[in-house]
Amino acid sequence: MVKKTETDKESQPVKKSSKGVYILVGIIAVVVIVLLIAFLNSSSMTGNVINTNSQDGQNQEVKQNCKDVQVPYDYLEEYQETVPYTDTVCDAKVLIYSRGSFDLVSSVCNQQVEECQKYVLGFCTSKVTYCTDRTITCSLGINNLDDERGVWQVNFNFFKSGSSNVEATASQSRGLDPHSSGTAIGQGKITSKELYDTQYTCSYVIGNEPTKQVCRDVTKYKDVTKTRTVTRYRTENKCE
Repeated sequence: MVKKTETDKESQPVKKSSKGVYILVGIIAVVVIVLLIAFLNSSSMTGNVINTNSQDGQNQEVKQNCKDVQVPYDYLEEYQETVPYTDTVCDAKVLIYSRGSFDLVSSVCNQQVEECQKYVLGFCTSKVTYCTDRTITCSLGINNLDDERGVWQVNFNFFKSGSSNVEATASQSRGLDPHSSGTAIGQGKITSKELYDTQYTCSYVIGNEPTKQVCRDVTKYKDVTKTRTVTRYRTENKCE
């Protein structure tokens, strides 16, 4: 039987010390692995990654570089544009004409009566003649100088000479072909009792001057809606 020497007793604690070192190294390794796993999990949650299947069926994580970019595209927009166009404009213009002579043609008493103003020994020595129905005729010449036919309406007024009181009126329409002449005639009827030799005169007014349509083409402008294709940009997220 071999006896342990003192040298063997002193070497025993050395073996216990080596075992403790191995345990410490193992603990440190476990801690490092746990921290590494936690770091990798944190990176996969916050970073841009995609999972791809490898040939052996296991998922692999691939990081992506994403950024916003401006992408052009065609856009159909509407706009207003002022464009010219031709329009026909017509105006009413009085026919070209001239007035001819204006005359008092006649003053005719159609019915007269005599009244005695003075009697001598039962006999009438002085008589006065009155007119109770008189026709007064006036005329106006008209010359149509235009290229179109027209109708002129002439209104006549009749009054005693030296007076402005209108005693009678008359109206006549006179149609004339282009470049022709004619006469408008008005007759006034006086039926009041008056002296036979009472003098009358007349005046006239052209109440309706004929017109014609004169048309011409003019250039006008208007706003129209048109469309055109323009390039616009939109923001898209692109990853590489």
